[in-house]
Amino acid sequence: MGATTTPLGPSAQKPNARVTFQRMVRYAAPYFGVVVAAMLCTLVFSGARYGRAYLMKPLIDDVMLPYQQVASSNIDWLPGFSDPASISITPRTNTSAETESSDETITEAKRTEILGKVSQSFRWVMLAGLIIIIVMPLGHFGRTYLVAYALGRIGLDIQKQLASKLLMLPLAYHRKTSSGDTLTRALRDAENSQRSLTFLLSELLPSTIMIAMGTVALIYISWQLTIIAILVIPVAMSVMFFFGGKIQDKSRRRQEQLGEVTQRLVSILSGIKVIKAFRGEDLEERAFRTEARKLFYRNMKVVKHRVVSASIVEFLNSGFSISIIILGVTLVLLSQWGLTSGDVAAFALALGTIYRPVKLMARNWAEMADALASAERFLVLLDTPEETADPPNAIQIDGVHESIRMENVTFSYGRERVLQNVSLEARPGEVVAIVGRTGEGKTTLVDLLLRFQEPDEGSIRIDGVELREISRDSLLRQIAVVTQEPFLFDTTIFHNIKYGRPDATDLEVLAAAAAAHVDEFVEQLPSGYETEVGEFGLKLSGGQRQRITIARALLKNPAILICDEATSSLDAKTERTVQEAIESLRQSRTVFIVAHRLSTIRRADQIVVLENGTVVRSGSHDELMAEGGIYEELMNLQLEARNESDTSSELA
Repeated sequence: MGATTTPLGPSAQKPNARVTFQRMVRYAAPYFGVVVAAMLCTLVFSGARYGRAYLMKPLIDDVMLPYQQVASSNIDWLPGFSDPASISITPRTNTSAETESSDETITEAKRTEILGKVSQSFRWVMLAGLIIIIVMPLGHFGRTYLVAYALGRIGLDIQKQLASKLLMLPLAYHRKTSSGDTLTRALRDAENSQRSLTFLLSELLPSTIMIAMGTVALIYISWQLTIIAILVIPVAMSVMFFFGGKIQDKSRRRQEQLGEVTQRLVSILSGIKVIKAFRGEDLEERAFRTEARKLFYRNMKVVKHRVVSASIVEFLNSGFSISIIILGVTLVLLSQWGLTSGDVAAFALALGTIYRPVKLMARNWAEMADALASAERFLVLLDTPEETADPPNAIQIDGVHESIRMENVTFSYGRERVLQNVSLEARPGEVVAIVGRTGEGKTTLVDLLLRFQEPDEGSIRIDGVELREISRDSLLRQIAVVTQEPFLFDTTIFHNIKYGRPDATDLEVLAAAAAAHVDEFVEQLPSGYETEVGEFGLKLSGGQRQRITIARALLKNPAILICDEATSSLDAKTERTVQEAIESLRQSRTVFIVAHRLSTIRRADQIVVLENGTVVRSGSHDELMAEGGIYEELMNLQLEARNESDTSSELA
């Protein structure tokens, strides 16, 4: 029960991360205005943050230090301050209250002048602080809400595109690709790829704006210290890019392994009955544990590179921050570069503010590299070729009026040839049975009629029109299919039947149900036709599910009915009644029956026998039995099997 090989395996060449990133950014293009508004809010928010840091300069240089110089004076301008006597002070460089001489004593007039400037500066600081208090949360709210709105709409767009893509992929893709890999790409990889935009809009762009604003603030305070401080940025960026590449490569491998783990779970859930019947629980548990362990180790490699990258950037930030603060204090003590205590305090606070987005950018760059690995796999799914498009002048058909003709049809799955030079013709009102041993291409033949596959050679025509020239929608509106494995949606019996023709009336639904003998068991259910069938219809028996799918096909009232082993899971009585229902549809319709149980095709107008992918016999039941050969052999084998089964039943 291992994973099926997927055609979307690892690329032969290393994917281009830049192209992947550009393609993901295109999802944000329709919401460019919202993103710009969010970044403007970020600009306001970051400006307020650095304004808050800059307030340390006037608060220290123009308020705290001057006040300390006249702390012994009589102060009336602010309640709670003492009125000490005059004191002598030593002038401080570049303060607003600088005195002319170190021996000068502050006079009453000078004291009044200084306190007036201190009072004015303090009021200005309080007003600026009040504005910042109001502006910062508004900017933060605007940025957060608008980014969340844009990301939500982008996520909705991705989900819609994904659902449309999965429905438009050809049947060959779904047959060749493991369900686990498809689920991983469609769910986990799609979700992770959206995270790349989350990091871009929520962290990287805002961090870039904050770093730019912070650099301006630092230059305004001290351009000399700024030059020293920004030396850490190229070093941190180098670390980010170096580890980003490693993280992306390891993440890609982890996602591939996640597909294997998911496939294991899908296999367990879909085959749980077989697993339990053969007591394979331990075997499947060990197999799953092995795949899960591989996933764990691959994930830890991603974590290791991410943590190492963040730790190095943290080391650089801490080291540069402390070194610059020490340098700034030293320069103040030496009266160099015109720095004041307020300059150093404001620079230290602004530097701490700017290093935070640098650190976030380093961390989020690693996260983005991780997300881009998923985006590559998700975009590969979106790039998978869809069903062959209809030609611009595709023809609309309203049924089959003359014939369905296959001429020298050849088809291969890769190198494996399944059908070769198959020719047949079916007219309205005829029942054509296709028989042969397992693996002879019977189902493939009807898939070609449905355009689930395209023939390599030859042609298929309806009323003389090449199938490729007919609108796919128009073609499939004329066809109903009943498959060997009955599929039901997780809804009521009534709605499962109505799926065949959503515009049908209730009476038409009930008539189709009666024709397929669904009413016989529905009457015994407490909720009748409103009974929920459960996931895949597992609340019903196989025969009941099949009768519902036949009723669904009958309701569609198609020009072409395809029954692919449709009665294989029915008991003899139900099989007979279903055959009667199919027989009633013959009139002006063409019926194709793929059958192993040859008892279902005795009344077919034409029986086509396939062997080695080629039509070896065709004719009625009596004609083929008279000719002998493979048809007679298959019929005799089934008669022997039925006799043995009847004997066993009698003995039981």
